[in-house]
Amino acid sequence: MSEEQGLRGVAVDRILEALVASGVMVRIVVVHWFQAMKCPHCQSEETVKNGTARLKDGSTQQRYLCRECDQRFNERTNTPMSRLRTSSQVVAAALNVRSEGLGVRATGRSFAKAHATIINWERRLAAKVEQWSPPAPEGSDVTLEGDEVYTRVGENLPPQ
Repeated sequence: MSEEQGLRGVAVDRILEALVASGVMVRIVVVHWFQAMKCPHCQSEETVKNGTARLKDGSTQQRYLCRECDQRFNERTNTPMSRLRTSSQVVAAALNVRSEGLGVRATGRSFAKAHATIINWERRLAAKVEQWSPPAPEGSDVTLEGDEVYTRVGENLPPQ
């Protein structure tokens, strides 16, 4: 809480004490204030909650409706995690163990997902790398690592 908010709270407390001391009946109404979700399609703040979606793991995801453009969206819309039915925590954990060196098939077995699903998650994030990875500083070297990557160049010939 900032100092200004703290001072407002003290002022409100003093006003309430004075009103109660003078015999005035005081009715307190609590209003929940939250930051409106911006529409990813038109950037409007005229949005309302519009139901929930249940993910495969049983968790729920809030859906929103934009009153300006009538588009429905959730907090994952236009992100690398959009349209996934698996929770973000599971995807992040799976990709984290992949970055630590666990193989694709072992990761799939550990998280009860197909190895192709793990590969698709990696491809999806790699395609959106500009959104989550800061650019390298000018004049610096960038190191790329590959794990379990097999490439075939030309023909399969025995070593000479």
